[in-house]
Amino acid sequence: MTIALQDCRTGCYLDETGGWTGYVQDARGFQSSAEALNERQRHGVAEALLVFRFEREGYRIQVPLERLEARA
Repeated sequence: MTIALQDCRTGCYLDETGGWTGYVQDARGFQSSAEALNERQRHGVAEALLVFRFEREGYRIQVPLERLEARA
């Protein structure tokens, strides 16, 4: 299992370079949800999903996150 971070507004996934990709298979694979949440905060992604990918089993679980308020 790997975890990806998806921006709900664009539909894109955070990739290994800190950029964004439209393809989940090219997304950065986080080892924990805490790591993904830290990157979400760092990138300021207001509306996001955590996408738990189970490649061997052939399915994904998408978990919507609470909206991140803009920084003051």
